[in-house]
Amino acid sequence: MTAKATFTEVENGDGSAKLVQWTLTTADHTGQAIGYPEWSVRSFQVEGTFGGATLAIEGSNDMTNYRAITNQGDTVKLQWTEAQDILQAQQTCRKMRPRLTAVGVDASLVVSMLMVRPTPMRT
Repeated sequence: MTAKATFTEVENGDGSAKLVQWTLTTADHTGQAIGYPEWSVRSFQVEGTFGGATLAIEGSNDMTNYRAITNQGDTVKLQWTEAQDILQAQQTCRKMRPRLTAVGVDASLVVSMLMVRPTPMRT
């Protein structure tokens, strides 16, 4: 099964920031892929019980093949085996999703992605 993404407007007043969240578990280990490439500044935070799982952020431009996304310095893949630093994505893709690449036992993770438009929207 695929974990559904939920969207929340961020209280900045001009509509140029959104919070997207997924709850991934051992049963639902792939997050719904989302678009919105115009919200190209994206940072990720992961919290919860890993249970041996590895979480990765993946992207696709062809909407079929998903590949690893790297951090802003393009030095490491965006992946977690425990709760740690918030990381910003280097690449902008047509679709992005979180996925447990190693499922683990009784994993339950909340993945939060803040998306910001580099140019604020007009209100």
